[in-house]
Amino acid sequence: MSVLRMIGLVIAVLLPGCTTGDHTSRGELSWPVQTYDTHSFDRFMPFEPVCLTGVDGFRYPGEFAACRQSVANYIDALDGFYRCRGKKLRLIFDRLLVDVRATYNCFVDFYANDEDGSPSHCPTVVVPPFYGEVGTSGIGTWLGVPFCVKNDGLVPASKISLISCTSEVETFLGTGRFFATSSAQEQYDKYMRSLASLIDEKQQDAIDKFTCIADGRKYCF
Repeated sequence: MSVLRMIGLVIAVLLPGCTTGDHTSRGELSWPVQTYDTHSFDRFMPFEPVCLTGVDGFRYPGEFAACRQSVANYIDALDGFYRCRGKKLRLIFDRLLVDVRATYNCFVDFYANDEDGSPSHCPTVVVPPFYGEVGTSGIGTWLGVPFCVKNDGLVPASKISLISCTSEVETFLGTGRFFATSSAQEQYDKYMRSLASLIDEKQQDAIDKFTCIADGRKYCF
């Protein structure tokens, strides 16, 4: 993401000499450096460092250095969160594309033999949970999986009802268009753009707050 790389350059200028080591000089009082657990990136967006909340300036050099490193860690954590969420959503959609196609082909084969009734023997699609963060968009209901192939949906009961199912499936697969629904790829792309924008905003907000506190201003929101 070019915007995130630009913000990385900004933080590098704002926070010169940032490393993952201890930035507290001997004899200086300091806050602890805040770190982030990478194992939680697939579930929760990282929270901004505590040192950016309710602080009226830095009293000691060690406080400045610790908060500086915490902000750098936070920005790295948001980048990691973005990559993790993108990987998770890509794996989900890749699996759904396979499952939706397989279920639909089972329906087609059933009606190609002029069978009576409904193809209830066809394995339906289970949609795993994936919730977009507040402030993001792009993810459709049931991740856009057509209702006619879902595990709790209504499978086509006739060749005629298969027609609308065909349109919805083609849209999800990216080979057609059905009303206002979106393909798996379109949903992925829109969500990732939206998430990138949200993360850019949070990263810049952290930089602005840190600068405000470092300048000794009273109200830094």
